[in-house]
Amino acid sequence: MSDTSITLETISEVRPGADAHIRANRLPVMTGSDEADLNCGGCGQAIATGTSPAAFHQKIQTDQRLVVECTCGALNVVPTA
Repeated sequence: MSDTSITLETISEVRPGADAHIRANRLPVMTGSDEADLNCGGCGQAIATGTSPAAFHQKIQTDQRLVVECTCGALNVVPTA
């Protein structure tokens, strides 16, 4: 676990064509060496460890809103930096 835990905002549905939708088969979907963990707003599991929102966006480059579907089914929005 990193120094900072960020609980992600959840949404009710993905907007086709406007959202980059990532389905998590297992968690975490990303690991890094930053001082932040991104946690599911539904169940609290770590979606990304050692990964700041900025690092997540840098790795997944898109102009769309990033939405990660947790293994619990919650749709989590990764905030922009």
